[in-house]
Amino acid sequence: MSYKPDLLEPDPNRLDEEWVAQPRLYHEVADQLEQMKNKLRLAELEKEVVEAEASLEVRTRDPEELGLKSITEDVVKRLVVLDKRVRSAKEKTTVLEGQVGEASVKVRAAEHRKTALENLVQLKMRDYIAEPKMPKNNTDEKRREVFRKPQGDWKNVRRT
Repeated sequence: MSYKPDLLEPDPNRLDEEWVAQPRLYHEVADQLEQMKNKLRLAELEKEVVEAEASLEVRTRDPEELGLKSITEDVVKRLVVLDKRVRSAKEKTTVLEGQVGEASVKVRAAEHRKTALENLVQLKMRDYIAEPKMPKNNTDEKRREVFRKPQGDWKNVRRT
């Protein structure tokens, strides 16, 4: 079974695997961000086209059909905003903007993850994250004795 790294919680006991996985993990989230940005750009272009088409339709309508004497720029703007196609296009761009924001957060998390891995390696090198070690001159009997001894005198402990 292959190891799947966690974006937010690197495993300090698997630093070698975490470092090997870091470039791939960063590439995945950065690629997702770029794909979302491309979708957003296309949605914004589509929104502009829909707004232009709606604006043209309003301008070519008979003002009396709308109950107006003339069609002014302000009327065009207000009627374009009310168009269902324009609202739908704006909703789509808003959703994509949120997804781009989420993807940006993931990329930033991957950058922080790299820094965290660097710091974990430094701590490991300084034996901060050391594994428990027993002195070499201890026999098996002495080791068992160490683990059997109580760690404190419980008879003298005050109870509140």
